[in-house]
Amino acid sequence: MNNKNVSLGNTARTKLRKGINVLAEAVGSTLGPAGKSVVIQNLKGFPHVTKDGVSVAEAIKLKDPEENLGVDLIKQAAQKTASLAGDGTTTSTVMTAKMINAAEDVIKKHGYNTTAFKIGMNIAKDLYLKRLQEHSIEVEEDQQIKDIAIISCNNDKELGSIVSEAMLSVGAAGSVNVLDSPNNETYQELVPGMKLDRRGWMSPYLVNNEIKHTVELDNPLIYVSGQPIEYDEEVIPLMGIAKKENRSIVFIGQAIKGQALQSIITNASRGVVKATCVVAPMFGELQSKVLEDIAILTGTKVNHTIVNDIKSEHWKLGDFGECEKFEQTYEDSVIMDGYGDDEEIDARLTALQLELDAAESQQLKDFTKERMGKLSNGIVQLFVGGMGESEIKEKKDRIEDALYATKAALEEGVIPGGGATNLRIGAQVLLDGNEYVELENPAVKAGFQVVLDALIEPMILMLGHSLIDNDKTEIHKVLDKVLASDKEDTFNIFTQKYGNAISMGVIDPTRVARVSLETAVSVAGVVISTNCIISEQI
Repeated sequence: MNNKNVSLGNTARTKLRKGINVLAEAVGSTLGPAGKSVVIQNLKGFPHVTKDGVSVAEAIKLKDPEENLGVDLIKQAAQKTASLAGDGTTTSTVMTAKMINAAEDVIKKHGYNTTAFKIGMNIAKDLYLKRLQEHSIEVEEDQQIKDIAIISCNNDKELGSIVSEAMLSVGAAGSVNVLDSPNNETYQELVPGMKLDRRGWMSPYLVNNEIKHTVELDNPLIYVSGQPIEYDEEVIPLMGIAKKENRSIVFIGQAIKGQALQSIITNASRGVVKATCVVAPMFGELQSKVLEDIAILTGTKVNHTIVNDIKSEHWKLGDFGECEKFEQTYEDSVIMDGYGDDEEIDARLTALQLELDAAESQQLKDFTKERMGKLSNGIVQLFVGGMGESEIKEKKDRIEDALYATKAALEEGVIPGGGATNLRIGAQVLLDGNEYVELENPAVKAGFQVVLDALIEPMILMLGHSLIDNDKTEIHKVLDKVLASDKEDTFNIFTQKYGNAISMGVIDPTRVARVSLETAVSVAGVVISTNCIISEQI
């Protein structure tokens, strides 16, 4: 049994801070148009050059296990921001580190109660979220989506244009599949189909393209079950039909496990029959609705037959769904060009529109919109080319950030970028705080102020990257001028000019700003209330 390191109190938090600051400095160096690239050595030996915050964070692992816990905490902030907003990981990391460092210093100096301190942080966060909605602008023009994509691609106009065209083709609810290009060019193609997000292959033994590490099946049979697929009696007769017809087969169900999963893997890996399986997205009633959509798209019905009644003589080809091609990566599955009846698909879309009109919760509305998009808009295949693996990987990082950012902008709107909105909201929240009697408590007030200071840290860092010698006087001149200007104005760090953020294309998705602060406050609150860390002893 391994021995453990145990650190308490200030010693524990000092260790965490050291790891946090190492990661924050590395990730923060990439922030903004003038941010620098990071070169990462990967397991294949090829250097990976990137400005993607999550990629940089994930690559960092410190020798000291206690310091590395600090790294892992900030990684959580970056990863959570990426999963919820797709972009803003560097901003979230920078704000989290700023809050933690400032909070630790002031708490240690004055002996403040951390519970009261966190109350102040949460008051600032809640006031920020209210003010953020006042600054948010609904996306109404294609150019705004293009601007977001270009910014998220680190001001690469060519890549940004390709991303924006892809998103405008399928909409916020549609799917974009990012693939390696067969040549050096980066381009896109729109194909009919549906992407099952976060539902990739279930075993590496199913992979049949070893180079791309993917499952690729041409013209497969599709079996859709409305219940868990777990017994041989269900899958073996159906694989027998596929083998007899020299076809591949895809099993899609509520869950796939036990004997059934093992039989699918064994038959596929031994080359007896080309097969794969995927668990449908979502859970419960929502998952049942997705299964129905898949069945209609591929031209079949959701099967509810008792497994013991499934016999090969009772099933014929017409009972299965079909598609032109089925592809799986480790992360996602894609049904391309399903053979479903166009009239049935149109009827389904009409029914979904009625569901959307009747939906009362925003969550249900978003879910219904996503289903409509997947049934109607198809999939954009975005092929990424380059002169080598490192260039392709770096482009993919930027493209994926831009795709999430543009989707977020379409769904929740945009705000003036370059840090200007956070600067203004910080000043407004400072005044809003006068209405809270809780802020009369010095610890609560200190926590409140720490969040306000963190709001402008990303802007200060971006300006520092772009201004000669990181001139502090010049940085504060820019802050003062932006704060005194119209609420849609900003400082364009790329061109070094002031002006209207919307017309200059310096805009950020509202969701990215929201999630970045929510995550930063959450993780910072965890760290400052930590009094003990336990780690593996090396």
